[in-house]
Amino acid sequence: MNTNNEQNISRHWSGFRWVWWLIALLLAFLLLLMWAMGYGPNGKSCQIPEKVRTVEKLIVAPDTVAPLITLNDNPVVKLFTGETYQDAGAKAIDGIDGDLAVTTTGLVDTQAPGEYEITYSVTDAAGNSATEVRKVIVVAKDTEAPEITLVKDEVVYVKTGDLYVDEGAVATDIPDGELRVITEGMVDTSKAGEYVVTYSATDKAGNKTSKSRKVIVTDPDSESPVITLNGESVIQLLIGEDYIEKGAKAIDNVDGELKVIDVTGEVNASKAGEYLITYRVKDDAGNVTELVRKVIVSAPDKAAPKVTLNGSETLNLKVGETYEEDGATAVDVVDGDVKVVVEGSVDTTKVGQATINYTAKDSAGNSATVTRTVIVTAADAEAPEIVLNSASSIRLTVGDSYSEAGATATDKEDGSVAVDVSGKVDSNTAGNYVVTYTAIDKAGNKATETRKVEVVEAEVEAKPAPSPAEEKPVPTSATTELTTSKAKVYFEYDKANNPRDNDGSFAQLLSYMKANDKATATIYGFHDPSGDRNYNRGLASRRAETVSLVMMAAGIQSTRLKIKNPVETTGTGEPSEARRVEIDIK
Repeated sequence: MNTNNEQNISRHWSGFRWVWWLIALLLAFLLLLMWAMGYGPNGKSCQIPEKVRTVEKLIVAPDTVAPLITLNDNPVVKLFTGETYQDAGAKAIDGIDGDLAVTTTGLVDTQAPGEYEITYSVTDAAGNSATEVRKVIVVAKDTEAPEITLVKDEVVYVKTGDLYVDEGAVATDIPDGELRVITEGMVDTSKAGEYVVTYSATDKAGNKTSKSRKVIVTDPDSESPVITLNGESVIQLLIGEDYIEKGAKAIDNVDGELKVIDVTGEVNASKAGEYLITYRVKDDAGNVTELVRKVIVSAPDKAAPKVTLNGSETLNLKVGETYEEDGATAVDVVDGDVKVVVEGSVDTTKVGQATINYTAKDSAGNSATVTRTVIVTAADAEAPEIVLNSASSIRLTVGDSYSEAGATATDKEDGSVAVDVSGKVDSNTAGNYVVTYTAIDKAGNKATETRKVEVVEAEVEAKPAPSPAEEKPVPTSATTELTTSKAKVYFEYDKANNPRDNDGSFAQLLSYMKANDKATATIYGFHDPSGDRNYNRGLASRRAETVSLVMMAAGIQSTRLKIKNPVETTGTGEPSEARRVEIDIK
């Protein structure tokens, strides 16, 4: 830069050299003129006249050379988005005025990719101006990692004792081009095992990527190759058809795909029989594998497929019902499963009979057909018949136990039909009760029957008080009077066996029921509201059943025991209160 300045200044001054020579000649002429006019050593004034000085001022040459601007740092700057731009500025020098101030204009937005210009301008005292421009290029920041490509296979097989030569990898990056690859990992070919060699590369933006190669060191090959047949392992041919050999493929765990496969055996397609084609292959270690294909040559197929209906051969429907096609299946001795074509339709809007045909044809053209008959009859309008178990009218005394005997229902079309029982009998309260039995067949025909149950007060017969001699001692094994009509038994957490009679009330109720064969017990299982409600209800029911079994084992008839639905406890009592069964005596 200094050399250029010196050259520019040299050119600037050389342009004025003739002016100075002219000035020197004029001054010499004036000195001679003054000398001639008596000015000088004889005592007269030797000053240059004013006119001469004015001429000197007028002959100075004008400044027409612009200043020189020099940029600090590079004229082109490259940045990534997000980086900070620091302007390096510029310097300016003029041949007459020397160093000058430089004016800088232009902005750089490093958040937006693009090309920006910074302009530097200067003007000297004579009005000569100069400009220079710096270009700033902002590009998007590199966030993409380099790409690594392995040279040759990702998985390499080496036998123990062989030399492993790593093939390496190549890394390329879009902004940076090819990068240096660092390889890590060791392969010990003296020991069988799996080894990993890792290749990594980092670009200038710090993005890093890696890729691995698996090196499997195996002991000497002792595993035989695997043969895979092209086509089926069993081929069916008819006499006269051509046999086409489809070959096979062989893969070895060490040698890879083996090209040489020995094929032996012949097929005589003009004679029925079974023929074997043998495929034999050997790997480099001498391991041998053989595989056999069977070719069956048979006489032309004359047997039709066998068609089997899904469902019944005869189907009965009522008018208005929907016919659902169950279809059929067909199997052929040669072709295996064969497609079945269904023909025919059923009109269930009217009484009648329809035939559905099911036909199957094998590849030899042999066909077989089976039929299904669908009979549509008038809709069922007759209700089921209900028969009560036990009498249709029952008379009970207050306190007796009512046991529901139920009923059965039979329909001419549907056979046995379920019976719904409604109505309750409170044998502890006098009154007339009705139990209703309802049965509905598939056609919607409904039948009902009722049972009347009359509960009356017991007739009290006055008896004379027994004499002291007639009084009999009350057995100590049974209690005829109760201090309470309820008893509670408790269970362990999440258990339904081994009930505990904490206060002896359960034992007292058992004794009472043994002595009073008219007494009945209602059993309630309790559970708390927390947790799975369905599980809790089931547990409460099992506990109630356990209590009923204990009572039956003590000699209480099952007809005198009634288990109620589980009861959910409420409130904030002890958790053990929820693990109980209550027994009510009447």
